[in-house]
Amino acid sequence: MIAVLFLLPAALSAIANDLEDSITRKPTLTPHETCGSAMACSVVAALVSCDCRVDAATNHVVAKTTLHLLGTIYYFQGPFGLIAKRARDRSVVDGTTAIAHEYRVHIDPAVASVVALMTHVESVWFGSLDDCALAGRELARTTPALFRDTLIATQREERDSTTRLAAVLPRPARRAHRAAE
Repeated sequence: MIAVLFLLPAALSAIANDLEDSITRKPTLTPHETCGSAMACSVVAALVSCDCRVDAATNHVVAKTTLHLLGTIYYFQGPFGLIAKRARDRSVVDGTTAIAHEYRVHIDPAVASVVALMTHVESVWFGSLDDCALAGRELARTTPALFRDTLIATQREERDSTTRLAAVLPRPARRAHRAAE
């Protein structure tokens, strides 16, 4: 059974048999050049493997799925006080909290989006090893896109909510200038 975690990266090891986190963390002075964020960003993909076997206790064909996370979290390696723009998430104050934010706000929701598919495949008793392998191939085909789309949606939501907020803030200097014309 797969557990869903919305915790810090260290907590992902609690489901090590079902999730292999191979995400590297790369400190950089210029994360914005890679992904547009001054603090941190995630460039992560997910793949699923499915092992089929006959359960000796029930004599049914069952699947065991594993989610493999691959990619990089780029984060600012200098003092966050040097960044002119503050993070929207006020808990982000250094590299460690920036990485935790990437997991909590972006990666964990993307993992959660595919867990239901994986759990469904693991809950089925298949008529044959071939049927199980077919389900595993379909899962491997659909999971990467769902993970990617969810990850991108969380990043877009974070980016756009900041933009929207900036767009509705009053601009007294402009209004004063226009009033003077």
